[in-house]
Amino acid sequence: MRGFTLWMMVWTLFAWSSTAWAQDAVIPAGKEQQIQSLLQDIGVDKELPGGLTFDQTRVQKSEVHYDLRTLDTKRIVATIRLRHRSNAEPTDKLLKHFALRITPSDKSNHPIVLQAISSIEAHEGEDLFRLPKVRVEGSRPKHWRPDWQWALIGLIVALILLVLVVLWRRLSGRPPPEVIFYFKPTHALPAVLQIIIFSYWALYYRELSDYLPAIALQVLFCYVAEATLSFATGHRWRASFGPIPITLSTNLFVLFTYGQGYLTLLALMLALLSKRWIRRQGRHVLNPSAFGTGVVGLLTLFFPSMGYGDSAYQFSLAPNMTELVLLLALVVQFRVPVVLVSASAVAGLFFVGLVTGRISFSPFWAPVTLVIVLLATDPATSPKTPLGRILYGFSVGVLMRACGSTLEHVFDHDFYGKVLGVLLANCFVPWFDMIGARVKRGVYLLDARFNPAHVALWFAFMAWGVGFAGNKAQDLTWCTGCQGAHHDNATRFIHFAEDRKLRCQDNALYCNGFSFAAEWQCWRDQGAEGSRCGSGQPQPRGR
Repeated sequence: MRGFTLWMMVWTLFAWSSTAWAQDAVIPAGKEQQIQSLLQDIGVDKELPGGLTFDQTRVQKSEVHYDLRTLDTKRIVATIRLRHRSNAEPTDKLLKHFALRITPSDKSNHPIVLQAISSIEAHEGEDLFRLPKVRVEGSRPKHWRPDWQWALIGLIVALILLVLVVLWRRLSGRPPPEVIFYFKPTHALPAVLQIIIFSYWALYYRELSDYLPAIALQVLFCYVAEATLSFATGHRWRASFGPIPITLSTNLFVLFTYGQGYLTLLALMLALLSKRWIRRQGRHVLNPSAFGTGVVGLLTLFFPSMGYGDSAYQFSLAPNMTELVLLLALVVQFRVPVVLVSASAVAGLFFVGLVTGRISFSPFWAPVTLVIVLLATDPATSPKTPLGRILYGFSVGVLMRACGSTLEHVFDHDFYGKVLGVLLANCFVPWFDMIGARVKRGVYLLDARFNPAHVALWFAFMAWGVGFAGNKAQDLTWCTGCQGAHHDNATRFIHFAEDRKLRCQDNALYCNGFSFAAEWQCWRDQGAEGSRCGSGQPQPRGR
């Protein structure tokens, strides 16, 4: 209880300080270099609403200039100049804190310029200095560059420590290290499912292949670090498939800035430590991946200079990623009765929407779907009783929505809000199971023998939600971060109109649920004809 109170105090303090700072969003004289460094720091991969992107940023005295370019030819349409209201000229357009001028002036009614002005006005009430959240076109965002050097350094250090521990045990007369190979096929299932997800993601996220060497080194680092911890504490090392899903799930949710890859190693190390030492009744109580990512994510609140990147928008590049995650989850849900957790998490998300009056379809968004069917359903850290699973899943949904909304509103980045809800709910698992064990009435239909029926109802609901008319189209339309990820990644099979809008008549593949057949046809036609399905060319039949 004291820990929760401390969390709330910290969040309140940051909310107050952030709001107070945002009220004075001006360009003070003598701060040009500071502003320039902020503008050049790409930071979080989110765009301003309205699809405003910047090709080049220049700071001249107390002015900020933005070149606006077309999406297709990259031709400069106009330049927007911002300066403080006190330095406004008679022909400038006055905003709340800034004076705005468009050059050339005859482009004032151009759609791209109007969208840019609308976006600036929407953000002026917050803090225009937070421009590191926009993407700079024409250059590769630095936080998407692979950082395999840190992974290699971590592996070398772990190997050195392993050798030292083995020598220490031998010189001190202790028994030699003992290794037990525990590679069971059933334990390989999470790793196989995540590898399939990564493979499908790589078809559309062209830069993901650059990360494979770093991820491979991280897996080796986890194995060596796990062995070192076991030998140093006098235990036998049980070699298994465990480090693989821990590493992959960590990289599914967050990527760190080039040069700060040590944060990934820190997240992995924290995951291994929590798995070994934060235990209750012989089993670990916190999801290792959620713990490592959550703790490192909290560090970014106190040390904003740490570079990070939310991979959620990139994870949504594939047209059927949500559908693939749902289908792969069936393999686990039919084997282990954890579907009640996922269903209750969706109920929790919708419950918060009903209470706040802001209902969203986030459970059908691939990153959120991944959390509620993969991360939250870890059998080792979720309740064992049916009612306990319902209470736990509902808490995951409520906490995930609350953490994400709070972090996005206060700190402007919620990249770990999704996993933070799982981490907090893990703390209450023993109490959920205690309640579930005491309640005997009204829980007959929740018994594990009805798990196939639970899975069928769950999948029917989620399939309806994914295929709901306009659902995916709505995601593509309002989610400017998704639009930016698609456009800047040159995603295949998707077509942008001149006004930067995404319409279903041009992108049926992305607007229809479970369109695997049409997706395969697009790949086949592209290979045969060299055309790009969804790029404005005639669409294949049957879509």
